[in-house]
Amino acid sequence: MSIESAQAQDVRHVFLDTTIIVERFFGTDRNRLNAISTWIPDGTYTMLCEFSRLEYKRVVMQNMSLALRYLCEEGLMSRALIRANSIPRHSRKAQTLISILAWVQNQLGQARIQIELDQNADEILASRAISYLRNALRSAWRRFSKSADSIVNKINCRRALEVPVERPDHSYDLTVHQAACRNKECSNANFFREQGSMMMALKRSLEGTPEKFMTAELKTALKTIELALGSPHKLYDYNTCLGLSDVWVHLECAVAGMKNLLTTNYKESQVLCPALGVRMLNANEPKP
Repeated sequence: MSIESAQAQDVRHVFLDTTIIVERFFGTDRNRLNAISTWIPDGTYTMLCEFSRLEYKRVVMQNMSLALRYLCEEGLMSRALIRANSIPRHSRKAQTLISILAWVQNQLGQARIQIELDQNADEILASRAISYLRNALRSAWRRFSKSADSIVNKINCRRALEVPVERPDHSYDLTVHQAACRNKECSNANFFREQGSMMMALKRSLEGTPEKFMTAELKTALKTIELALGSPHKLYDYNTCLGLSDVWVHLECAVAGMKNLLTTNYKESQVLCPALGVRMLNANEPKP
């Protein structure tokens, strides 16, 4: 077998970062979606981890619910967008909210909506967006389960498995029970201990990474690794555990024996992947 054919065969097994799931479900950038599809054509074996479901719930589904609340309270798409824009622009919440509202508008725009001349187009758009979001929230949880061939959960994240509950008013309870993390029901501390040598190697790699490549997320990860190496039990804290969000996904990939991780989040992955013996596939660019 030639080197080229061996490499092609290797890329038929791909671990999906959380960003890929989000883009495939809610992305509106056609070029990026096309690039992602070139990396995972039909027949590709795909895997992801349950921790990504927690990220999906707390970042995407909670913001879908918030966008729905804004639309219900304001009654106009334009005013819902104004509220989303009132959140500090640099925050991830603002970016996600605006992306979700743009995604809804994009989906509705493809439906060839007919609007009567005496009706308020903005109000009708908001009404249809509310119906669309309610339906999307009902299916979003199930869609995650079907987004890969298999899902691994070495961390045994209990918060990721909390199923959203529909309320009588058709809103959703998407609570992440943060305090319950202190009950030590998951296996994050044990998983960290088991991979202690790999975590030590990652710590050294991060310490040696040039400052220009150390994003805020990587700096937080380094501090959390240092903390957990001394006291793994401190990972039984929701916010401390989130400090390793990117690390958990990459570590699940490495421990599962997957050699390729597909992501749009290249700034962190370009540092984490080589440190953990995984090849980063940059989904912002089509497969060569």
